[in-house]
Amino acid sequence: MKAERRHELKTNSLARGLEGLPDYWREYGNRVLLFVIACLVVFLLVRYWKDKRDRDARLVADSLQSAQTALGELERLPRRYGAAFAGQSAALAKQRDLTIQTADGAINSVINDAKDPKVLANGYLAKAELNWQLANMPEIPGAQTQPSLRLPKSADELLNTARSAYEQVLQMQPAADPLAVFQAHVGLAAIAENQHQWETARKQYQAVIDAANLPQTFKDYAKERLAELPQLQTPTVLGEGPDQFGIGPTTSPTTAPATLGPFPLPSTSQPAGASQPASVPSTQTSP
Repeated sequence: MKAERRHELKTNSLARGLEGLPDYWREYGNRVLLFVIACLVVFLLVRYWKDKRDRDARLVADSLQSAQTALGELERLPRRYGAAFAGQSAALAKQRDLTIQTADGAINSVINDAKDPKVLANGYLAKAELNWQLANMPEIPGAQTQPSLRLPKSADELLNTARSAYEQVLQMQPAADPLAVFQAHVGLAAIAENQHQWETARKQYQAVIDAANLPQTFKDYAKERLAELPQLQTPTVLGEGPDQFGIGPTTSPTTAPATLGPFPLPSTSQPAGASQPASVPSTQTSP
């Protein structure tokens, strides 16, 4: 009897609750609906933001790869100068200029859109490499008499732009990757050697040696380059006899030293190019 009574009470309570549901919905339904809609909007916004972030990261990575490919093409272009037939200089200049535009556009996309400091540093490294390469690129045959075949900027302007880009990398410490920091110091030292600014080059190598977060291999390489600076500063003696005026031995002023600019390091065991300096740096940077 008591069980039947309890069942009857529960049934009556449920019935009263159902009877009051329309009133409850009329009073609170809009609030519940707004809450559900708000949750849905937040979910969609978060998903859109994540998708956009991933999409932007892919675009930046593609731009960096495009810049590196263009830099590689520029590095190989001078090899075609000697085999070029008469009348091909204009075609070579056009190809060079289009490649420069491709590299410059891709690099600007990386610098403007990259959110990861390491990727941004690689963008500035690519910008420095581009200008370093152009500053050291030999002129296209016929450029001496045809101004249209020349680069629009002088070597000094290009080196100044490269220097500024390397300095941007150093300003991003400690967020920048240690490899990027090392490449920036070496690039600044290369520019200084190119312009016979020996004390500036010495400071850049010393900065690598004194850095607390760089591998010992990088420091050993900087010590080797630092030890070579006095030799680079010494004029080259061409002969022991008197010069054309009969005054003393024939000498030649030191020319632009063979210097290492930015280059890829396949591993931390040995800096690429450390055994053989090159006048034009390699163009591939680590992502």
